[in-house]
Amino acid sequence: MPKSIICGRDLIAVDWFGATKMDLDPIVHSLMQLAVKEWGKPVFEVIGDATPYKDWENVSDVHVESLDIIEESESAMRFIMHMLGPKCDPLFKDKNPLAEKIRNKFKLYTPSLE
Repeated sequence: MPKSIICGRDLIAVDWFGATKMDLDPIVHSLMQLAVKEWGKPVFEVIGDATPYKDWENVSDVHVESLDIIEESESAMRFIMHMLGPKCDPLFKDKNPLAEKIRNKFKLYTPSLE
């Protein structure tokens, strides 16, 4: 477990630093490439230990590439966020009956009346 808090005012810099802590090349991610193209490589100051985590095991490249594709697809992200998103109150009915069936089948959320 890393036992770290990474924070900052610049979300791109925070993401960049997080990747370096995992000993990953941040510019490989397509969204980071777009961000750097738009705003330039982030410049930031590190207060604390910048050493990469010891024995960090990242998820497989297949997972990373799949998530990149999903993340860049507005429709896929909207669907996933709808499926995993919390409900404010179990009394409200799902607008999409299929989404409700899938959520209930896989128990993607469990509203509580307590």
